[in-house]
Amino acid sequence: FMGFEGALIAMYQEPDEVYALFDYISEHYLEVMRNQIKYAKPEIYTIMDDDAAKAAPFFSVDMYRRLVKPFHKRHADLALENGIILDRHDCGHCECFIEDWWEMGIRSWNPAQISNDLVGIKKKYNSKLVMNGCWDNTGYLGSPKVDPDDLRAALKTYVDTFAPGGGFVYSAAVMGKMSDPLLHEKSGIIRDFYYEYARDYYKTH
Repeated sequence: FMGFEGALIAMYQEPDEVYALFDYISEHYLEVMRNQIKYAKPEIYTIMDDDAAKAAPFFSVDMYRRLVKPFHKRHADLALENGIILDRHDCGHCECFIEDWWEMGIRSWNPAQISNDLVGIKKKYNSKLVMNGCWDNTGYLGSPKVDPDDLRAALKTYVDTFAPGGGFVYSAAVMGKMSDPLLHEKSGIIRDFYYEYARDYYKTH
């Protein structure tokens, strides 16, 4: 309620008060989650709360473990107790937290952005951690102006790098205005490449 920068300062200066606030909010959302489980019967539960920017996390691993992880774990435990698969949404350079996710039972991560060592993470976890993303949508390859041949070549490298062994969700995309015809053209190439190459990857490799 005090702005982003103010909240981070409060986490540093008044951790006990922040913990109490997080505890209060978490109990509310746990009750929401219990009703979601009862009535919607979800198969997958995503823990949100971005905690990193492109270059670095917003706070240290130690601060995460003291002030945030206890509440993520409460939600993770409730999901696992009900046989629900755990997914983690976390943008930015957040790979330092993966071990903590794993400990909580999280087995899927989106959007797995390129600011992380995605190749190294893939090598370490292989199919044990589903990586949803791994595509560079921030630069040339994510622009509607990307050359079609460059896009197709990059898509092949993308799939051949992250699909082997399983645990991969094809999530390539270009970014831009929906009114831009180039965006629709390049989105069509990405869609067609999925059907022509990626969809049956495990049948042919």
